[in-house]
Amino acid sequence: TTIMNLKKVLQIVRNNSPVLLEGDTGVGKSSTVKAAAELTGNKLIRFNMSRTITIDDLLGQVKMKGRKPYFDLQPFAVAFKNGYWLLLDEINLAEDRVLQCIEDALDT
Repeated sequence: TTIMNLKKVLQIVRNNSPVLLEGDTGVGKSSTVKAAAELTGNKLIRFNMSRTITIDDLLGQVKMKGRKPYFDLQPFAVAFKNGYWLLLDEINLAEDRVLQCIEDALDT
């Protein structure tokens, strides 16, 4: 049930462990994470993955503001920098190179 799943997620996140939820579409995975974030007072960034998502879309890229370059942080980098929770919805659709980038960042 949803309450049992929420309790399991809360138990895991108390240990500051990453969580991967798998299951059929529409069973409440995203809702469970959103509820857990609210209950624990954590800011949550939701990012919908797809085959077209690039590393730049996830991490960020250098842009110009007039003549001055700056790095425009994207969802993964924003969450990583600020200690927010990041919900990567439909991560199974991501390209291997994007998944490898996520894994490399989490290993640091």
